[in-house]
Amino acid sequence: MGDPPAGSDPNGDALLVNQVVNAHPNLTFVKSSGNNGGNVTSPGTAYNGITVGAVNRDFTRLADFSSA
Repeated sequence: MGDPPAGSDPNGDALLVNQVVNAHPNLTFVKSSGNNGGNVTSPGTAYNGITVGAVNRDFTRLADFSSA
């Protein structure tokens, strides 16, 4: 796939993940969404990665510490 959304990859990390996964299609890249309660940051914004977050104990909402 293409480049990550504009402004979401200031260090080029998501672009690098996309390039590596495109070159190695058997590779799976998994990253936590973050623990700052804010937006998902690079390299979690890569199109070719899987970003995971956390939910509360009842599985009814995003955990307070998890980035969305």
